[in-house]
Amino acid sequence: MEPSSLYRTPNALAPHYSRFRVAERLLLTGHSHQAWPDVGFEAQQQAWLDAADLVDEKWQKAGEVAERVRGGWRRLLNDAGGDIALGGNTHELVTRLLSARPLRERPRLVTTDGEFHTIRRQMDRLAEEGLEIVRVAGRPAATVAGRLAAIVDDRTACALISSVASRIHHALRERGVVTDFRGDVLRLGPAPYLPDDQLRDAVSRLGEALRSPSR
Repeated sequence: MEPSSLYRTPNALAPHYSRFRVAERLLLTGHSHQAWPDVGFEAQQQAWLDAADLVDEKWQKAGEVAERVRGGWRRLLNDAGGDIALGGNTHELVTRLLSARPLRERPRLVTTDGEFHTIRRQMDRLAEEGLEIVRVAGRPAATVAGRLAAIVDDRTACALISSVASRIHHALRERGVVTDFRGDVLRLGPAPYLPDDQLRDAVSRLGEALRSPSR
């Protein structure tokens, strides 16, 4: 699949997210709030059928499927020997990570202040639903690009800090743009199933929301 097929309308991935109607809605929700592919629905149905058929003998098959998932991520990351950890949510993975550290020695844990202070939050609340992965000892993620142009140009998730993040979120919702926020952080997640036309439309509506009087 050529990257250009993700930028133009119709978007090449959008048909695979038909149940979430991504071609009809401006879904800029980031992280695990993003749309799920149609094959996820089929996979959950198959997991239910496997449980009904195998009952308590299902774990071997589940392990085999998990290894196939790890293999898929290794291919995607071009890292044949990569150590991939799977978890049901971020909370589980962070807890497992911390349990492997010598906490009595007070190791230094370096986190970012982006994406809702993720690790700090995991100490007192559950994470979002869905499948989470961690690439153990992986390369650093690319630096998040600045300005609103990053949303269209680089398709990089953008976290905006504002004391009125909640108001902006609701103003965008009224204009048909779905985002998510936590405290003073408004997160805009331009998923690959959104073509450039939809992203530009969303940025235009964001401008309208920012220019509208505060409520």
